[in-house]
Amino acid sequence: MSLIRFSAVSSKFLGLSAAVMLLGCASLVAEIMPQVEPKTDLAAIPAGRYEMDASHANVTFEINHMNFSTYVGRFNKISGSLDFNANTPATSTAEVKIDPASVDTNNSVLEESLRGSKFFDVKAYPDLTYKSDRLEITGPATGKLYGQLSMHGVTRPLVMDVTFRGGAKNPMTGDFTLGFAANGTLKRSDYGVSSYVPLISDEVTLLFNAEFTKK
Repeated sequence: MSLIRFSAVSSKFLGLSAAVMLLGCASLVAEIMPQVEPKTDLAAIPAGRYEMDASHANVTFEINHMNFSTYVGRFNKISGSLDFNANTPATSTAEVKIDPASVDTNNSVLEESLRGSKFFDVKAYPDLTYKSDRLEITGPATGKLYGQLSMHGVTRPLVMDVTFRGGAKNPMTGDFTLGFAANGTLKRSDYGVSSYVPLISDEVTLLFNAEFTKK
């Protein structure tokens, strides 16, 4: 066997061995780590400030494209915080900040268009924010979050339907972690973003999923 061929075979063997070892370690960690069972009882949630774990969070949007399909995009740079009041959970507040220049549609041409003056106009309006005003608790793990969405230089009320996925100590980090999902619907023309309406829907659905860690 030539030296080159031997080296290639050796590299493949080492790569396969490393993959097997990694899978074995992952399986071992999964067996050692306890199953996480987040609790939705608000009285059991520690009060205080929580910061969004951006590596376990996403904001996506859906919009009707010419009645042919529902087009989906996302923002890759987001941050946020939550101040939880254990005595009166309904007075808890949240804030999410989005960088509209981080819009991602898996289409570079469309992304450049969305960053331009016909849509987000990111040079003039570099931030997109949502700040809550109040929380209406509608069930054991559901609520309506009333707040203000600021986009494209316009601030308007936006109600988000929220599902609380629960809180527990993260066995990987040791941090107490909360999980949420939320969605809301807006008209982009209300924010001065009306290009191609009604060919491309005026109505946009925002979807939010995130973990917040106790600080």
